[in-house]
Amino acid sequence: MKIEAISSKSGERFPVTSLSWEHVVGDHANFLIVMISTSSGPSPIDYVTFAGSLLTKLREDLYSNWSTSIWYLMHPRKGTHMVYIRSSAGATLCAGCISLEGVALQDPFKEQGFKSGIGSSVQIDFTSDVFCLGVLSVLNTTVTDGQTQLWMLSMGYAAYASKGVGSYNPRSNKLLWSFASSKEYVASGVQINPREALMGKMKEKGLMVR
Repeated sequence: MKIEAISSKSGERFPVTSLSWEHVVGDHANFLIVMISTSSGPSPIDYVTFAGSLLTKLREDLYSNWSTSIWYLMHPRKGTHMVYIRSSAGATLCAGCISLEGVALQDPFKEQGFKSGIGSSVQIDFTSDVFCLGVLSVLNTTVTDGQTQLWMLSMGYAAYASKGVGSYNPRSNKLLWSFASSKEYVASGVQINPREALMGKMKEKGLMVR
């Protein structure tokens, strides 16, 4: 399993009711993930689409004025299409989109979790070493990634000035970020099952692996 393409966008300083940008899905991608950070208080995301298809919300985690959420779509449409995020209440947000190749669609998620609070670091622990994706929303500070950074975008203003970060590790049992000083934060993480890990089991049962 591997990342095929990455894109991201920030609504920058002001609350917006929608955010959209182009993302390219290649011939071999079978899974799409959108990870969102917000910094303007409890501003729920109404829905997310790609090429007009609705994504499914996997999780949404909140702390104080910050939130993170993870959304997904199986069999995304190939080619260049729009990612569209809708928040009818208005949100100061940033987000990123990742298209993946080789995800086990029969059972795509291994584990998921979140952490929130006030501190100079955050760590989400899992029980096994699998491909990990994580998204962070933190009060404005310098962020050091314990894994590969996919994007780091500024959002918000005044008391709500924040960073939104997307990260991944191809094989790990944790996600880790550290900050220059103690800050409010919330982070969500998920482990993705690779198709090859389930092929043997599925073949034994006489089932097709997509």
